[in-house]
Amino acid sequence: MLKERAKGNRISASKKQFIAWIDANTLSSGLDSYLKDVAAWRGETQLVLSLLDALHAGVATNNPDLVGRLVALLTDAAPLVADASVEVVLQEAVYLGNRLRGTAEGLATAQQLYVLIRKFGNRMTTSNVDMMVRRGKSYSRVGLDGLGILYDDHFDHAVSLDLPKHFVRVNLPEVAYYCALRVANRQAILRLS
Repeated sequence: MLKERAKGNRISASKKQFIAWIDANTLSSGLDSYLKDVAAWRGETQLVLSLLDALHAGVATNNPDLVGRLVALLTDAAPLVADASVEVVLQEAVYLGNRLRGTAEGLATAQQLYVLIRKFGNRMTTSNVDMMVRRGKSYSRVGLDGLGILYDDHFDHAVSLDLPKHFVRVNLPEVAYYCALRVANRQAILRLS
């Protein structure tokens, strides 16, 4: 999974299984070395997985300072998969549901999300944005704030995701309108400059 993320292939957070086909020679040689290291928790893969697990715990316990340090460690250890931290926080936000607003833990999670969007927003996918914004047949206000940060800090990337079309497709016309308005306003400001 980490190799796929490093190649830029995103795996949905909702997936419970992931299958990767490997060459039989790789498997047999792996049994002599690499797979033994995996089983013994030696190597970069295990380090990254452990940091992601610790990040889950940091987010779940509402410890923003710890989350910041873990994201920094994750960025140092595996810069190509560090944006997975956004998904970790998004999963916690979805888990909190209605408690995301008006609670201390919700506020801490939202603040962590905003920091990570500023840092890794240029690597967010349409799926990440959808997970951030959509709540059943409605939308999250915290998700809309995050969407605003995405447009403010990573405008070109946000435009490349074609979010107005996506949110029309998933029957959230209010969010589609917001996205289209952000694009139109930016273009109008550029024309005036």
